[in-house]
Amino acid sequence: MKKNPKIICAVFGMFVLCTLGAAAHPLENKNAIGLRVLGGGSNYGGACVGGIQYERRFSEIISMKFDVFGYATPDKSYSENAAVSVSSEIDFKLYQARWGEHCGSRLFAYILGGYNGVSNVSYTDGNSDTYAAKWSSSLIGSAGVGMEFLLADHISIPIQIGFIGALIDNPCASMCGGIAMRYSW
Repeated sequence: MKKNPKIICAVFGMFVLCTLGAAAHPLENKNAIGLRVLGGGSNYGGACVGGIQYERRFSEIISMKFDVFGYATPDKSYSENAAVSVSSEIDFKLYQARWGEHCGSRLFAYILGGYNGVSNVSYTDGNSDTYAAKWSSSLIGSAGVGMEFLLADHISIPIQIGFIGALIDNPCASMCGGIAMRYSW
């Protein structure tokens, strides 16, 4: 039996329209998960947080984000063979706008606190190989503003700018920027 491609396209189109119409507006979504990086640097050092991010909106105004990142490598050619980053961020909505049925944007201010740890490795060449590893810890703080773009009901792309600073082993302060790509529901 030969199937008519026009009928198949019409049925698929009706299914998509019904599915999108049944979904809530993206500004009403309460959860988001994805990947994010936020960092800044200078000639004297830098600070960075990011990784897998989960966001939970508690009210119309306030949301909380959590980031976790870590890696380890046994390769001796890297100067950093292990790192971990954990952070938490509070967002305060300043303004939001709907762009039709399935898109929107949100302007927000944020305050972030976190921890960043890096294992620095050094080697000496010569007759005897010397291996030295030192764990560097930093408390990270950041504040600034961001704009979140919500597309196709479930795609969330927040972009942030602000100031970031680190304390303890490698103190520094600088401007920072960040971006994320997340799925929201």
